[in-house]
Amino acid sequence: MFPKPHDALPLPLRPNLEQYKKLAKDLVRAHRSDEPDAMRCWAANWVERLVSQAAFEPAPGIPVRIEEWTSGVTRFATQELASARDQGALAAAQFVLARSHGFESWTKFAEALDRLAGVAVPPQRPPITPEIDALLLRFSTDSDSPYT
Repeated sequence: MFPKPHDALPLPLRPNLEQYKKLAKDLVRAHRSDEPDAMRCWAANWVERLVSQAAFEPAPGIPVRIEEWTSGVTRFATQELASARDQGALAAAQFVLARSHGFESWTKFAEALDRLAGVAVPPQRPPITPEIDALLLRFSTDSDSPYT
């Protein structure tokens, strides 16, 4: 699956989840565009911004080719969005962004960005039952409770 780990795109120095959400919407718009080259233009702009924002300069002799990244992202995005139904286009675009950076899913990508930003990822809550609800209510008044 795209990309191979050694082909993953670099993250910008300060990745921002909100910006990636907007980027996913831009990708959906490019996919729905009547312009035949819209996907390639979107990918080229994104890759160029990533390289500049990551302060990444390919060293001589290192096989990093921005054009290869652009082509790979274009092919992968076109394939994923073409197979998604309209209601799944945004999820497919988010998946393209996550996979392009080497993450398995948008959820794992978003969690990683939150950690990088210093935002704590909330733990998964157990299903609420009357017993758990009573415990949570009791702990919510306790200042040492992990649930407050």
